Amino acid sequence: MKVILLKDVKGIGKKDEIKEVSDGYARNFLIKRDLAIVVNKDIIVKVKAKAEKAKRDEIKEKKREKQLSKKLDNIVLKISAKANESGKLYAAVGIDNIIEEIKKRFGFVINKKEVSLKEGLKTVGEYKVRLNFDGINIYIKVKIIAK
Repeated sequence: MKVILLKDVKGIGKKDEIKEVSDGYARNFLIKRDLAIVVNKDIIVKVKAKAEKAKRDEIKEKKREKQLSKKLDNIVLKISAKANESGKLYAAVGIDNIIEEIKKRFGFVINKKEVSLKEGLKTVGEYKVRLNFDGINIYIKVKIIAK
């Protein structure tokens, strides 16, 4: 029996794949547990349309990432934060602050996973921060200025 998997099934396949399995396994295990449905023409058309849309979305996302990497490469972000006389910040500047500043300045929304920062920046100064857009690494400078 041909079925379309609704979820990843170990040893069988991944979500949205069409697989040939035994009738008993399909009825008694996969369909009963909402892991798969029986294939028919309408479902095949929907799955193909969904796969094409996913491919288009992936291409669009890669294009966005390339555009982002070109615009953000070697920029200097200035972030002002409260600090004492010795230059130590009262609150560390973290990933959220960097993402917010990029959004304010450039209008780009960046995921937290795309910013590589091991720990918060705790003193006034200039830091090099790596952004990773699906294999494309760029570096920006984050300059922390005392308020």
